[in-house]
Amino acid sequence: MTSKPITLVVIGAAGQMTSIAVCALARTEPRWRFILCDINETALAAVGAEVSKTAAATTRRLDLFDADQLQAVIREADFVLHGAGPFQKTATLVRRACVAAGVAYLDLDDDVESSLEAVAVDDLARAHAVPLFVGCGASPGFTNILARDVLAQLDEPHSIDVAWCVGDEGPQEMGRAVVEHTMHIGAGDCLGWREGRAVMRKTFEASRIMPFAPPLGDYLVYEVAHPETVHLPRTFPYLKDAVCWGGLHPAPMNGIIRGVALAHAEGRLTLDEACKFFQAVSRDDAGTWAGWKEAWAGMRQQNLRGEVSLIQTLRFLGKALRGKHATPHSGVVAVAVGMKQGRKVAVTRRSPASKPGGFWALMATCTGNSAAAFISLAADRSERLAGTCFPESWADPEAFYARCARMGFDLSEVIEPGVTTKLL
Repeated sequence: MTSKPITLVVIGAAGQMTSIAVCALARTEPRWRFILCDINETALAAVGAEVSKTAAATTRRLDLFDADQLQAVIREADFVLHGAGPFQKTATLVRRACVAAGVAYLDLDDDVESSLEAVAVDDLARAHAVPLFVGCGASPGFTNILARDVLAQLDEPHSIDVAWCVGDEGPQEMGRAVVEHTMHIGAGDCLGWREGRAVMRKTFEASRIMPFAPPLGDYLVYEVAHPETVHLPRTFPYLKDAVCWGGLHPAPMNGIIRGVALAHAEGRLTLDEACKFFQAVSRDDAGTWAGWKEAWAGMRQQNLRGEVSLIQTLRFLGKALRGKHATPHSGVVAVAVGMKQGRKVAVTRRSPASKPGGFWALMATCTGNSAAAFISLAADRSERLAGTCFPESWADPEAFYARCARMGFDLSEVIEPGVTTKLL
C-alpha cells in the first residue's frame, strides 16, 4: 500500500472507465489528492462529487490539445492518469508533457499505433527518469499479467495467446472514442508476432477457439489489432509467437462489427456514418438501412464460414428487434505453450465467470478497476522505474490480483485459482 500522499491528476476523468478507476482509488487510497480534468464539465461535476465522498478532490475543465493548459495542470501532479481516448490521437501529447515536467504517467492505451509511439519515446523518458506505465486496463493490462503468469510456469516458453470477450451489456450510450476503437479492430491491418518477428496481418480474418471460463466456455474469437502484440514480444524477446484474440458475445455481434468496419475501410460508409450506426444500435435505436445492409453482410459471412448458423443469426436478430438482450458473458484468458520438465505443454489461466455486479460484469468495471489496481501498484514503484513500462514488465501477478481485490471484490471474482496444465 502506498504510504505517502500523492496528488493524482486524472485526464479524461469523466469517461466511463476512468471515472470507475478514480472512484475505486478514492475508496482505497483516501490520503491521495485528486485533480479531476475533462472537457465535459457536467459529467465531470458528477464524478467530482462522488470522489469527494472519500477523498480530497477538485475538478478542472481541460482541453488536452491546449499545450499551456496541459502543462500547467501536469506541473501540479505527482502522478498522471490518462484515460481520454482515442489514444492514437492523445497519448503521445500527454506522455511528452509528463516527460517534460518530470511526472510519472499511467494510461489505459489500447491502440497499437500509440503503443508503438510509447516504445519510441522510451529513451527520452529514461533520460528524464520518468516512468511511463502504458496499457494498464483489462486488455491490455490484465491480459498482460495473465501472460506473465502462465509464461513463468514453463521452462522454455514458445508462444503466448491472450484473448478477451465482451458480453452483451444491454442498451448503453457508447462514447465516440470507444466506437472508433471498435471500428479500428474490426477491419484493417493487425500487427502480429510470428516466428520471432513482427508481421502485418488483416484483423478479424484469423480465428480460433479459446478456453474461457464457463458458461462462456470454449468460444470462437478473432485475431484483433490490440497492443499486446507490441508489449509481450518486447518484454519476452524469446517468444516465437504472440497473438491477441478478441470478440463479442453473442457471436453475431462479431459479424456486425466486421461488416460495418469493412464497409468503412472500403469506402461504402464514412467514419461518421459507421460510428453513428454503432451508437444507435447500442442504444437499441433502429440504426440506418445502409448500416444494417453492411451488418447483414458481415453476419452472412459468418454463416458461410460455418462460424454461426443462419438459425442462430435469425434468432439473434429477432431478439434484437424486440429489444431483448442476452445474458452477459465476459472474460479474459491466456494460454502459453512450451516445454516443462522435458514435455510440451499448454498452461492456461483465466478470469472467472462474470456475474451481475462482479469484477467482469461490464467492460467499464473490469477496465476501471484494473487501472486502479495498476496505478496503486505503480505509485509504490514509480521512483525506482523509468522509461516505457508495459504491465508484464513491472507488475507481479499475485500482487496485482490482490490489489484488484482491494477494489471491493472477493478474490474469487477477480481470478480463477491456479493454472491448468495440459500435455500436448
